Order: sequence, then C-alpha cells, then structure tokens
Amino acid sequence: MPFVSRQRICWSNSSFEKLSSRPLRCCTSVWLLPVCILFWVQSGELSAQALKRTVDSLNTAYNQAVTNRNDTLAVLLLNSITKALWGTYPDSAMVFAQRMLVDAERIQFRRGIGLAYNNIGYIHRKKSHFDDCLLYSYKALTIFEALGDTSSAAWCYHNIGNVHYSRGRFDLALDNHFKALRLREAINEKASVAWSLSNISDVYRDQGSKAQAIEYTQKAIILFQQINDAHGAAVAMNGIGVMLQEDGKYDEALGYFMKALALDEASEHGMGILWSSRFIGELSMLQLNYARAEKYFLRCLTLSRSLKDRKNEGIAMLNLGRLYNAERKFPQAFTISRSALALADSLRVMDDGNRRKLIHYNTLFLPLFLAYF
Repeated sequence: MPFVSRQRICWSNSSFEKLSSRPLRCCTSVWLLPVCILFWVQSGELSAQALKRTVDSLNTAYNQAVTNRNDTLAVLLLNSITKALWGTYPDSAMVFAQRMLVDAERIQFRRGIGLAYNNIGYIHRKKSHFDDCLLYSYKALTIFEALGDTSSAAWCYHNIGNVHYSRGRFDLALDNHFKALRLREAINEKASVAWSLSNISDVYRDQGSKAQAIEYTQKAIILFQQINDAHGAAVAMNGIGVMLQEDGKYDEALGYFMKALALDEASEHGMGILWSSRFIGELSMLQLNYARAEKYFLRCLTLSRSLKDRKNEGIAMLNLGRLYNAERKFPQAFTISRSALALADSLRVMDDGNRRKLIHYNTLFLPLFLAYF
C-alpha cells in the first residue's frame, strides 16, 4: 500500500521501474505511482493495456495541472482517474478518491469534495460496504443539492438506489432510481437516463413485474445503442437473457448472455465480464451442461477475487457447490460450500435464501463426505 502526503503519492515497492516502461513524474516531483497496481493485480483474464493508456494520459494532464498550480483542474483529473480505475481496480481507485478528497478540502473546492464523497461511496458499494456507501452518498447529495448540481445529485440517488436494491428493499430502490431518472431527463443526459432505465428494469424484474421490466429494458437498449455504450448495452442484454431464461427459452437466453459477454470483453469491463459469466454458468446448470457451467463459475471466482468483490466471490463459491453436488463430487462440494458459508457469515452479504441453501448443502454433504473417506 502507498503512503500519501500532500505533495506526492509513493509506493514502497521499488520494482515499479522494472514493470513500467517509463516513470510518471513532473518537475514538481508529483509521482502517480499507484498506477503500478494495474500490473501487480492482473488476474490473467484481462488485458490492462487500454486502461493503462487512459490512465497514463490522465496522469500526464494531472502532472501538467500541478506544474501550472491549477489545483481545481488537478482535483477534477483525480476524479477522472478514479472513475477509470474503479470498475476493475477498486483498491487503486480508492487511493485516488481519498487523495482527491484531501486535495479538494485543502483548497475548499465544494464540488470536488462532493465528487470525492460520491466516488468513495460508489467504491464502497462495489465492495459490499453498504452502510459506508450510504454515508458518503448522502454527504455528497447534501453538497450537490446546495450547489444546484443536478447531474451529480442524480448519481447520488443512483448509488443509494443500488444499495437498497442489493439489500432487497425494492420500494426504496425504485423511489431513488426514479428520482435519478427525473433529474437526468430534465437535463437531457441520455447516457445517464439509459442507466436509470436499466436500473428500474432490474428492480421490476426482481419484484416479479416482468412486463414493466421488459418495457424499461427495451427503452434502455435503444438509448445505449444511440450513444454507442457497449457495457450499457451488455447490461440490458443480460436483463433480457434473464427474462427469457425464466420463460424457459434457454437457447435464446444463452445467445443474449454471449452477446453481452462479447461486448464487455471487447471493452475490457471486469465487472461486466463477471456478471455475464455468472449468467452463462447458471443457465448452463439448467441445461445440464456441467463442463460449461464449471468453466464460467471458475471464471467468476477468479475475477471476483482479482476485483476484491467478496459478495460475488461468495456467490461463485455457492454456485460451484451446487455444481459439484449435481455432479456427485461431494468432497469438493462440501469444502467450497463451507467456505462460502463462512464468507457469508463474516460479511453478511448473502441473502437468507442463499444462506439456507448453503446450510442445506452442508447438512447434506457432511455424511456423504465422511462416508466417502
């Protein structure tokens, strides 16, 4: 981990120069060495080259802003770096978000403080730290409403809605997502409107309101295609795939999941790849294609660990336990489901239904496991 001072962010690991073709610095000695985490935490699943190019470009602009003593621009560039990293490298993104908060407070840049709060809240949500997410999101919302920053306030409602959705509080999720949608429509932010439509569709789907879910998904896909948002289109396609799967149309559903996976692989979106892989694995279980299911569940497990997403790590282990049970590989099923149960209890991130399944598997596997030996 780095130590952070007012003037620089430094890494104690001296191997950075061996890993990077060129050190990043400016004449004021501001180093942005946390970028090296891009190389240290690669799982082998993803290429970091496109992301490295983006972050390098932002670093160059940041260093120039520091050189020119343009503190406000420097904070905004830290904001851009944070957002570039948070989907695939949340720990690295958190370093930049916290540095951004320190710098914004130092120069009393209120919008920058709000953006930093919102970024920290978003990263906490990605790591299933839901209470921390709500804390920082409401801090950010207070600032943005005082400033009249409609776009940023909508993102706060977006984050809050997703926390409630993750916790199964669907009425609160819809309330916050519709607040975000109305704000975004008022300022004609098409990309953000599309995300709100997609979020509302997800909540309706999980509530069992399929007709409304399909309606909002179709609206989202149209907008995502208009703005050439590959990951957004992938999310919407996964939503359609889930609904087709629920109707027993497995081959059609698999087609949508594979299209979504291809879009996220092309854009190197780590979380998107994880979600599409999970959907493919779960559908493969229903089709009794256990080899394909194992391939994609293991991919989910590897990705969730590389992303430090412990909730999805637990879900991946749960799915592997189900798979090994179906294949009558009882020792493997017992071991991995026990690990999933321990993780769920330590983090309290799995819902009661999944926890009951894990307890059931452990009750079933224990005598079989002992008999096996």
